[in-house]
Amino acid sequence: MVLERQGDAGTRAPAITPRRRVSRRRRAVPADEYSHRLTSRLDAVFRPVRDSRQPLAGTRIARRDRASAVPCGPRGRKGGSPLADATEQQAEPGLRPIVDYLELPTDDLADAYIKALVNKDGSAAFLYSPTRRFDSKTGDLDENSLQPARLENEGEVWVYTIVHQSFPGIPTPFVGAIIDVPVQGHPDLKVAVRANLAGIEPEPEKVQMGMKVRLQARAARKDREGNDVVIPEYVPV
Repeated sequence: MVLERQGDAGTRAPAITPRRRVSRRRRAVPADEYSHRLTSRLDAVFRPVRDSRQPLAGTRIARRDRASAVPCGPRGRKGGSPLADATEQQAEPGLRPIVDYLELPTDDLADAYIKALVNKDGSAAFLYSPTRRFDSKTGDLDENSLQPARLENEGEVWVYTIVHQSFPGIPTPFVGAIIDVPVQGHPDLKVAVRANLAGIEPEPEKVQMGMKVRLQARAARKDREGNDVVIPEYVPV
């Protein structure tokens, strides 16, 4: 199809040939292909997070994790089904630390200690976290740049506050503090630990900056599985 237009003074204008309009609509992606793309992207994003949650060498695995890892027995087993077998193999309720950096090597709470991470050259220490993988002080990106360590049981009160209002069910007032705790084997390194002060009256004249305190683990309550939830707190020396 060719269109012509008249110019000025009766001159004939050049012909205009209209072009075919190209559709810019995106191709419809099938549902199965879209689901595969989304799954691949999510797996690429969350794979490093899952890998970082692997326990360090020498750490204790909770009883509930060991119980969940036990496979079920065969269906043809006499006297029960796979669900019944898994129920029979579940471990009895035990101790569960409320924070990741509290280690319970035995059932005796007196053996509890605080875990830490120290870099290669011993110039920095961090409170243990399962998601911390690299040394943020030196910028070392080696996954083995941080080595597990433990804190001393005694420290000093760096700063404190008296809490008069908290969540429902928590008795108030109580003393919350940041404790300066040295690293075992590295006396020049200290890590700040947030915990409550027990065995002391919540009065300003009773608490002092720099006072010596000692770690004490205590079973505060029970969870849904019947485990004793253990919390770290510090008491005056």
